Amino acid sequence: MRIRIALVAFLLLLAGCSGTDPFAGEPSSEIAKTTVPSTEKTRAPSPTDAATPTSEPATDRVNPWGHENVSVAVSADLGTYGYGTFHEEIRTALEYWNTRENTSYPVQYELTNTTYDADIVVNVEPRVNTCNGRRAAYSFDYCSDVLSAEDSIDSQIDVSMTGRYDENETRQVAKRMFAGLSGTKDAEASVEPDPNGTPWPWQSTVTVGINASAGGNRDYKPFVAETIAYWEKNQDEYGEYTTDFELRPNEPSPDVEVRIVESIPNCGKNDNSTSDALGCASVLDDGAHASDTEVVRIMYDQSDESIVQTMKHEFGHLYGLEHGEGPMPLMDETYRSETLPRPNATERPLPWRSNTLSVYVDYSNITDSDSEQVEREIRDATDYYEAGAEGYVPGNLTFEYVSDPAEADITIRFYNTFASGTGESRLSASGEDTDGDGALEFYTTGTIYITDIYHDRVGWHVGANLGSLMGAKSHSDLPPPFDGSDDNRDDWN
Repeated sequence: MRIRIALVAFLLLLAGCSGTDPFAGEPSSEIAKTTVPSTEKTRAPSPTDAATPTSEPATDRVNPWGHENVSVAVSADLGTYGYGTFHEEIRTALEYWNTRENTSYPVQYELTNTTYDADIVVNVEPRVNTCNGRRAAYSFDYCSDVLSAEDSIDSQIDVSMTGRYDENETRQVAKRMFAGLSGTKDAEASVEPDPNGTPWPWQSTVTVGINASAGGNRDYKPFVAETIAYWEKNQDEYGEYTTDFELRPNEPSPDVEVRIVESIPNCGKNDNSTSDALGCASVLDDGAHASDTEVVRIMYDQSDESIVQTMKHEFGHLYGLEHGEGPMPLMDETYRSETLPRPNATERPLPWRSNTLSVYVDYSNITDSDSEQVEREIRDATDYYEAGAEGYVPGNLTFEYVSDPAEADITIRFYNTFASGTGESRLSASGEDTDGDGALEFYTTGTIYITDIYHDRVGWHVGANLGSLMGAKSHSDLPPPFDGSDDNRDDWN
């Protein structure tokens, strides 16, 4: 089972077929090819030898391919899964079998760079899901042919192996796979690793990377290292499995990514958390398989001590622990975090949690004859901000118009008519004070009220109020031409 669990600030933590391996213990270093001189003495043939017929007819076929030198090519298209070409690991396996004597026929493997004319093509894949009609629970280590001296091969052989192991383990998998291709007795066509309760059944070392793009200049490596060390010491007692987490901060495709974030709006389908979540991670309990990259989200604005506490808590979920399980109080669902001051809404490039804002316009007090121009005026204003407002807002800001006011982030309402044009516009906004300093850190809703303004001035008033909803503290902070008192639309449209 696999669910998401969030750690929430102050009050609540929300939920967010194998045989014996004949190569275990083989040295991981590459094995050089050697030629061992024969100790047998030669002798002249005797008449008895000449008169004795051979028990089998002579043949030129020295192995199933009909030639001793067998070419092997590697095809590895793993995208973000792969760490390299796998050539050196497979070369080591080939050199191993080039020196073995416990095979059914002589063979000398040669690694080549071309797949179209190779005798064997090794396809390295993220997962080997099926093999000879069998399906793995997660992935086979490999899927290969098992040959004997009686076989005859007249076409290219394709075999598959997983590329999710590290270098040393990949060498062992490749050696085991080529045991069958080399005619070794009792070799297996496929091997499915025993998961032993771990969410990473394909490897013994789980890499941990760090994505701190939203975390400022703070160094998060010591915090993650302390977290890994803590669980290395306590996993035997509390974890549902044991594994070896290895910190590789800059790994492009780690097994676990510690991601420093500015907000955690949700943590799994059953989560009710909003701005109070301190962290979020999957609960990898009994029978769960990890994603290709498990993401552990950690809020950036905690003190050093609180961040370490949150990381330890979230890694507890990776070990399959629910809230209230040992070790306590680490896995308690209540935790009072020490947070750092958070930027106020007026200090952010965009004071909303999303770059897509929904807009509802109430036309109930607009006559049919005026509605077309009013709509054009409003859209001119939102188009201006979507274009970046001369660098005032991020370039990826988008407005979407909705017909239901309950779905709107921003609402525009009109009162009275445009009779005298001497009215005014005003704004109300609500949001989240996530650090308790009395100022809003994010806006969640905003309403622009327009009263008795000429319809050809509506765009200017909407634009000026949108500027405030984009973070302006005063009129002088608004983008031009809204930064003055003149509301003539000719100044900007």
